[in-house]
Amino acid sequence: MKTKNVIVVPYDPIWKLAFHQITDELSTLLADLILGIEHVGSSSVKGLAAKPIIDIDIIISDESMLDKPQLFIPNLKTFQKPY
Repeated sequence: MKTKNVIVVPYDPIWKLAFHQITDELSTLLADLILGIEHVGSSSVKGLAAKPIIDIDIIISDESMLDKPQLFIPNLKTFQKPY
């Protein structure tokens, strides 16, 4: 699929708050399965115009967990946030 239009907007401080809300919820849902959650991408840079999307990286302790999506998927099915 090819993207026809990319929308870039001025920096919005709500992005940082949204990331913290997402982190709180994911930390609860994934509990002991993760080491941390990082805000990445252009919306993580204060003052930078960006696409209004909160990009995250979930840090895991064991790469073999990537072969076991069933550990994550049941918990993540309940997680959807439109920001």
